[in-house]
This record gives sequence, structure tokens and C-alpha cells, in this order.
Amino acid sequence: MKAHYLVLAWCVAALLACVGLSWVCKQIERFDLTFIFAALAVLAVLFGTDELTVIRKKRNDRFKQPPLTTERG
Repeated sequence: MKAHYLVLAWCVAALLACVGLSWVCKQIERFDLTFIFAALAVLAVLFGTDELTVIRKKRNDRFKQPPLTTERG
């Protein structure tokens, strides 16, 4: 039963996100701020991918296996 509420909550959150994004887009068009928001979006993508790369690298280092050695005893 909890799963149904979780799906419903995600649907409501997605709907609110779409409405909010629509409102922001309308305000951008209204005040002609397209270039500023486009530049901010590009910067956000660049910094976001950089952060994701750092997080992924830390996670991979944590689960790294020790090297296999061929030396015997």
C-alpha cells in the first residue's frame, strides 16, 4: 500500500515541477531574460557534470579491488 502513495507523491511532485517550470519559462519570455537563463543553464550543466564525475570517481575508488599479484610465496 505504501508503494501506491509513493507513486502518487512522485506524480504530484512531477506535476508541480512542470507547472513551476512553465511559470518560470513564461516569466523568462515576459521579461526577455532568455540569454541570461541560457547562460546559467549552461553553467549549471557544466558544474553539475563536474560534481557527478567527482562523486562517481569517489564511489569507484571505494569499491576498487586490490591488484592481482603473480608472485608466489
